Amino acid sequence: MNDLERLAIEHDCIKLMVGYCVHADHDQADEFAALFAEDGVWVQGSGGEIRGRDALRAYIRGRPGRTLTRHMITNLLVDVVNDNAATGIAYALVFRDRDYDGSGSAAMRSPGSVVEYRDEFTRTPEGWKIQRRRSVAVFR
Repeated sequence: MNDLERLAIEHDCIKLMVGYCVHADHDQADEFAALFAEDGVWVQGSGGEIRGRDALRAYIRGRPGRTLTRHMITNLLVDVVNDNAATGIAYALVFRDRDYDGSGSAAMRSPGSVVEYRDEFTRTPEGWKIQRRRSVAVFR
């Protein structure tokens, strides 16, 4: 693999990392689920697993309607393992207003948590996808 191919893989994986935050924040269930491989897994901080696109889509659709969330993602690092696999790590500050009425700006509060995402990416016929994402709450 040459440097350009490696950079392209890193770029595609970073787009997945950022897309996860944006699509979750905007309740875009189909787009969120499409970031994952068909049998992709999200291991939540509690240890629970959400497996497969249908379950991921249902999770986003089932979240409380009065909650406004924004992820501020940073320190994205992707390590290309080979032509078909990569790993990644990123940090996110997560802001939440659990009683947002849908009008105007939400109340500004300290981040609800700092999360570390540990990712495994795989190349699929659809392109690069998240195979496994593990969320670890570093601060609450």
